[in-house]
Amino acid sequence: MSNRKRREWEQLLNKLGIRWNPRESGSVTYICFYSSYAVELARMILNTLPPVLQGLLDVMNLEKWKTIKEIAALELNRRGESQVIVAGINFSVRFTKYTVDLRHKAKSNEEVKEVLRRLKSIYGDEFISQINTHESDEYEVIVIPAYVIESQNDLRVKVTQVLCRKYGKTKDEKKRQDIVRILRRLAPTEGAAAVN
Repeated sequence: MSNRKRREWEQLLNKLGIRWNPRESGSVTYICFYSSYAVELARMILNTLPPVLQGLLDVMNLEKWKTIKEIAALELNRRGESQVIVAGINFSVRFTKYTVDLRHKAKSNEEVKEVLRRLKSIYGDEFISQINTHESDEYEVIVIPAYVIESQNDLRVKVTQVLCRKYGKTKDEKKRQDIVRILRRLAPTEGAAAVN
């Protein structure tokens, strides 16, 4: 946009509370948005337009309008939203179509030993024997598999809470079905029928 239009946009974006960063190049200003704020702004635009106007813009097939709709449909993974604390250590909940696990990326062998020591002090030797570790890029990944999560009530509850939050936020029906499948697996036997 031209530097002249920047003032108008600046006032509007500040009123909306959207964080942005101007980059000037000669007589042109480029506005950069942080990803979560770009999605929020796109959703605000969609939510404020009446359906008739949205339909008209759809028919006109404008490139900028299509981009706004694509950005508004994005799902963001906010940092820490998929994490649980186990033995005072952050583990990420990772799920696929049929299973779930907990993962911690350790930066050194010393960190791996410390994590395992802390887990052992709470859960014991058998728990530690069922944990997997493997190298990935510059990290050593510590993995607590699904069957171990299922065997520990506190882990099952923490993972279930994360998956329930993810279920509430996702719009992708396939992901929702995957989450329900895993929640059924994690449900205590007497409560499994209630999920159906």
